[in-house]
Order: sequence, then structure tokens, then C-alpha cells
Amino acid sequence: MSASAPIRLPTKFLDKPWGACDLSPWYPLTDSKIGEVWFEADLPILVKFIRADPGAQLGIGFRKPVTQEQLREAAGTEKMVDLIQWVEVHAGDVFFIPAGTVHAIGGGLALCEIQQHSDIVYRLYDYGRPRELHLDKAIQVASLTPSDPKPLMLPVDCEYFHVELDRTASSLQYKPEPGRFHLLVFLSGSGTLAGQAFREGETWLIPAGANPFIIQPTDPVKFLRAWAPDSTV
Repeated sequence: MSASAPIRLPTKFLDKPWGACDLSPWYPLTDSKIGEVWFEADLPILVKFIRADPGAQLGIGFRKPVTQEQLREAAGTEKMVDLIQWVEVHAGDVFFIPAGTVHAIGGGLALCEIQQHSDIVYRLYDYGRPRELHLDKAIQVASLTPSDPKPLMLPVDCEYFHVELDRTASSLQYKPEPGRFHLLVFLSGSGTLAGQAFREGETWLIPAGANPFIIQPTDPVKFLRAWAPDSTV
């Protein structure tokens, strides 16, 4: 992909059994249960917005060490819920979940997930829904050690991506990097970006080597900036 100007990424809405019709504040009401909103591009990282029903917890890892035999016994049953370490979350919290960590999204959450570009899911429990479980593969790769998750401060760095938070209520000159693409994920606010209108709930690709441009808010803007190390687009 080659371009010198920012590009609004296409939005893909995915129906999920645990989805919701109310996607505020980012999107209008729908008649479908939307569980995930993807921003599609041929990039090494993937951005998603994810919705759930009322509640406010994330499940991250296990409360105590488990064996593969214990995990196999609990898989597909409500015992899985008891094994998971559940964490109360609040607006603005950031968590980093390493690969292999069993995790679950509780009710009442609208979150932005930034990950290595992969849609591989090994499911151990699905709350009685008829979707396929993947016990052998999940047990093979799952981390069995206990977890003590705590919110992090941005920026977050790993070998697959970097994520940081920016805010502005006034005109901002944005200087793209010559050798690295950026993704701008607008969490709140609206305005223009290089003369193009943007709003909350959108993700924009800033190609490597793009020309400098102005972000001009009409409302205070909060956005995530993400990129993949050593990757150009």
C-alpha cells in the first residue's frame, strides 16, 4: 500500500451471540447484536472495538496454578468461570495480555483491542452457546500459572506493537515518520484530519512517509496511536 495522505480504514461489523444493539458512543443503534467492530487493512496489527452486556469485569489468567488435567475437566463447564482471575475495570484502564493467557470479557464493557494481526481463538467455555470448543489446542498453548493483572499506564510496548495515548483540544500538526506507519484510533471527539472529516469510533492509517498534516478538533479529541516495530506501509 502506498499513499501520501491519511486513509480512513473500512469498518466491518461482526454479529456475535454476546453482542449488543447499542454501540454508543461510537455508532448508532442497530437491529443486530454486534460483538466486534474491525478496522480492516493489510497490516501486521489489528484494531477492534468490542461490546458486551451489562457488567464491568475482565477475566485475565487464573486465580491459582492449574494443571492441564484440571483445565480439561473444567473446560466447557461453569467451573471455568471459577478458575479465572476476574478484575474490576474502569473507564480508561489499560491491560496487556500476553499470548497464551486465558481471558474473557465480562458484561458492561466497550473496549478497544489492539493485537498482532490474527483471528485465532481457542475456546474453552462459551456460556452454554453452541459454538465449537477447541480443548486440545487451547490446553496445549494455555499458560497455567496464576495471574495478578493490574492496569498499566500507556505507552505499552511489545515485540508486535506500540500503543500510546494522545489528546488535543486545539490545532495539532502531525508529522508522520518516514519509515513507519501509524494507526490513529479516535476514542472521542471529532474534527478534520488533513482536511478530511473524522469522528470518534474511526481508525485512520497514516502511511509511512506521509506528508505532515493538521488535526483540527471541533471537540476535544482523545486518540490512540499504534504502530508495529520495523514495519512500513
